[in-house]
Amino acid sequence: MTVARMVGGKTHEQTAINHSGADLATYASTGIQGANLENNLFSGVTSLTKPAQALFTNSALPAAYKEVEEMIFGPGVIIGGGSDGITKLSIDNGTALTDIDLTGSSIKADLGAAGNSISFRGADLSGVDFHNSNLRASNFSGATVNATTDLSDLTITADAQDKLVGINLVGTFGQGKLPTGNETANQHNYVQTGTELVGTIKA
Repeated sequence: MTVARMVGGKTHEQTAINHSGADLATYASTGIQGANLENNLFSGVTSLTKPAQALFTNSALPAAYKEVEEMIFGPGVIIGGGSDGITKLSIDNGTALTDIDLTGSSIKADLGAAGNSISFRGADLSGVDFHNSNLRASNFSGATVNATTDLSDLTITADAQDKLVGINLVGTFGQGKLPTGNETANQHNYVQTGTELVGTIKA
């Protein structure tokens, strides 16, 4: 194992560090910056709450992982949950998680105001459980989904602006994995029609 040493602002290699199960919010404020982390294990890393600042500035992460809004996104990550295991993590409107492989991840997110959105365009969402996230008007166009991509427990608001978008989907959601609006006006009920995610309002 190569030990981390940040000397003179130069890049140093850190190999064989396993971040699985670690909560990024508990890392020291300086994080691991300017290092080669390409051989580190990030599957299972958690952001139960949002770190106060970017932790991996100028560091090379494994190819499948990206630092977005101070959090690490990639296969098998855990976003949100807080100390109680259920608290949704606030994510900024307009956050782009495009073309990221999120296979097998767990996401509990809250986008705040009506009409806000995250872009999952082109992302691999195979096996992702979104739990009770409030994804508002997020865009899933071009994303890869499968029988275990789970949107069934999403928080569905009574606001016509909060309609998920998804065209040119790759793959098929499993039975019962899409959110169902109740009979309250403006709660969208979703089905997949061909490669499109279609939301309709129940009267």
